[in-house]
Amino acid sequence: MEYTNLIKILNTIGTEIRDKYKEKIKTGAYATGKLYNSVQYKVSVTDSSVKLSLNLEDYWINVENGRVAGKKMPPISVIRKWMLSKSIPDKNGLAYLISRKISKKGIKAKPYLRQTKNEVIPNYMDDITKAINKDLKESIKIIKNDNKK
Repeated sequence: MEYTNLIKILNTIGTEIRDKYKEKIKTGAYATGKLYNSVQYKVSVTDSSVKLSLNLEDYWINVENGRVAGKKMPPISVIRKWMLSKSIPDKNGLAYLISRKISKKGIKAKPYLRQTKNEVIPNYMDDITKAINKDLKESIKIIKNDNKK
């Protein structure tokens, strides 16, 4: 079965999710630009499924869920990279102090991906249903024509 109509609508959804998610990152979680620049979507098709997925930097989950207070300190090397991206000098062990504060206080969650999906996907449910129905009808038509031969 070909999923032409479903693929088209999933590409539209993927584009909208990517763009809105990047907007949210830009305004509330932009440090080095690494996560922002990594946001890509992909529509993949197998014999049994059509899937829309996002490709992101691994640490997106840390931005999304935050960090619970009381855990071990994050690596100072990561804090130093962040500081460098913000042109903050590491004087008097500042990277260590930041790491310790994160360990003690945690980091607030920024559930931007969850928010984006909840904003976008419900708007397309009817379109997805219509696309699947159209693809199914086209496949049935092809099967009928093949059986006539």
